[in-house]
Amino acid sequence: MNRPTRHWSSLHRLCPECPPLRKQLHEALTGVLWVLFVGAAAATLWHWPTISAKGEEWARLYGVCVDSQPPAASLGDGVRARLDCARWASEVSQR
Repeated sequence: MNRPTRHWSSLHRLCPECPPLRKQLHEALTGVLWVLFVGAAAATLWHWPTISAKGEEWARLYGVCVDSQPPAASLGDGVRARLDCARWASEVSQR
C-alpha cells in the first residue's frame, strides 16, 4: 500500500522523506517565534504598571471631556466630538 508523502506536514517528524534542511528550518523558525512571543509577554508584564496608569489617566480625561460636551445634533456630530475628546485625552496624557 502506497502512503502519500507528507512533505508539507506541519509536524515534520511524521515525514521521514522530508529533506533535513526543511526540518531544521521548521524547528529554527518555531524557536524564533517562541522567543518573540515570550519576549513580548515579558515586556508587557514589565511595563504593565506604566501602561495601566496611563490608560487610567486617559480614560479619566476622556470621560471628563465627553461629559462636558453638549448634546449632539446628529450622529456625525457625536462621533466627531468623541474623536476630538480621544485626541485631546491622548495629547494631554502624553505630556
